[in-house]
Amino acid sequence: MTEQVSKKQAVVVQGNELIVETSNSMKMNQLKILYFLMSCIEREDELFFPIEVDYKTLLAIINYDSNKGGKKAYLTDLLEDMAQKSYYIYNKERITVFPWFGCIQIDRDIENGKALFKFNEDLSKYLLQQTRNFTQYQFGFVSTLSSSYAIKLYNLLRSFAYVGSVDFTLERLRKSLNLLNTKTGVDRYKDFKSLSKSVLSGAVEEINACTDIMVSYTPIKSTEDKRKTVGIHFEINHRATALAKGVPQVEAELVQTEAFSRPIRRVFLKKTS
Repeated sequence: MTEQVSKKQAVVVQGNELIVETSNSMKMNQLKILYFLMSCIEREDELFFPIEVDYKTLLAIINYDSNKGGKKAYLTDLLEDMAQKSYYIYNKERITVFPWFGCIQIDRDIENGKALFKFNEDLSKYLLQQTRNFTQYQFGFVSTLSSSYAIKLYNLLRSFAYVGSVDFTLERLRKSLNLLNTKTGVDRYKDFKSLSKSVLSGAVEEINACTDIMVSYTPIKSTEDKRKTVGIHFEINHRATALAKGVPQVEAELVQTEAFSRPIRRVFLKKTS
């Protein structure tokens, strides 16, 4: 079975619970690959198809210069580390850790090789056939961002664009941006000043310049001690007509192989005529 599908505008679709209630420890280019893979899921998919992406496409997605040396070691290390990444769900009683992927297969041939990704089936309720309480955006808005903080903050705030504003406690925001060390409980940028200077200021500037939302933020002061900041208020303006620019165009096809009981979705750069 082979089904040709043109992917003219890759769209990321996620259940809001996955965005708001979890924390992600991936690095910048791993996040770009993750959201690209999400954009390869079709609206009508009822189950996860393994997604196969050739290295040329992966390098284009993360804006890696294909003429630059060391790409084999870089891509191999990036994907091996990505295979071990998990997402964290926090509540008052416990921290629950789920892997993002069931497996990632990495070819050794960097020039003609491919990587194959199988999403963890537990993600199906967040990524498949979303009809209520979900967020969607063009993958290109993520691909143009140049820091993991900007990507994580955009993904989080984009899910609140429909209401126009949101408040977070400092602790909640640190968890969402993965600034909390889950082993020791010690987090970075504990005060508003350092969090704003080292994380939020640059991330918001990028988001405003490159995506479909305009963001501003102000500190929320304690009612008991006006010198103390306890949270952050974000104003979010959705620019519905914004378009992502410079995104590699890809195509996809479903192909039945002997290696898997399900067809695989083979994704590759769109051929130019």
